[in-house]
Amino acid sequence: MSSGSSYTNSRDFPPGYGDFKLISSDKVAFHIPRSLLTHVSPVFRDMFAMGDGPSELQVTEDASTLRLLLLFFDPVQDIDVPMDFGTLTALLEAAQKYQAPQVVKWWEREVRKPSRKKLNDPMLCLAIAARFSLHETVRAALRDLVKAPLKELQTPILFESKLFSHLLELRADRSAWFRAKLTQVMAPVWAMGSWRFAGPNFQRVATWFMEVAAGLDEEPSWRILMAYWDKVEIEPLRRYVEQGAFEQWRSEAAELEDSLPELPK
Repeated sequence: MSSGSSYTNSRDFPPGYGDFKLISSDKVAFHIPRSLLTHVSPVFRDMFAMGDGPSELQVTEDASTLRLLLLFFDPVQDIDVPMDFGTLTALLEAAQKYQAPQVVKWWEREVRKPSRKKLNDPMLCLAIAARFSLHETVRAALRDLVKAPLKELQTPILFESKLFSHLLELRADRSAWFRAKLTQVMAPVWAMGSWRFAGPNFQRVATWFMEVAAGLDEEPSWRILMAYWDKVEIEPLRRYVEQGAFEQWRSEAAELEDSLPELPK
């Protein structure tokens, strides 16, 4: 405890580190230069512009949130943000309160790095992006969740029902698209009148087709379709599917899976 006070001093921002003191809701004091706060936050800039004021300020953020926010502000300190819903939402809410858009921009850059083929934890990204009206990140999360396994949609995070319903509709549409294309590509097989496609072969192909349709409902993606296709051991299925049509389908699927869905209206 600091002498003559009821708060604990922060290890990252100890006495002497700055000439202004921010005290968290759980009584931890952070000593930070006024000049730094003035530079990064219009809220503090306006407060300090009023002339000599208090040397400390009690804020509503807890110590964990305030520490992360100040680490973002301080260019000489490193920061490692836990990527969980509670921590991120508290941090981004504080950033909005103090008009520090650089924190929100950091999070969007972090989850949408060009080197990543998909977002890390797209359900978490969807929830946070929707909460803070980050529309392009919402669309990126929807893109990844449309083709994700159904189990990845299971989350304790509460969602706006309209957004979640929109996601389910997008998945249903994508599954229907794959099934329609599968039917089209297999048309030459279904049209065969040859004895080669009679009896057991017909039953096996029909069973396989139903398994693929069920799999696409669980994960409406080209990946899952290929997983089923690679297991095909039925003659004459592979022989009679037109390779050109199949390659065209592959190209269309890749373009579709890379596209950003529209937001719910």
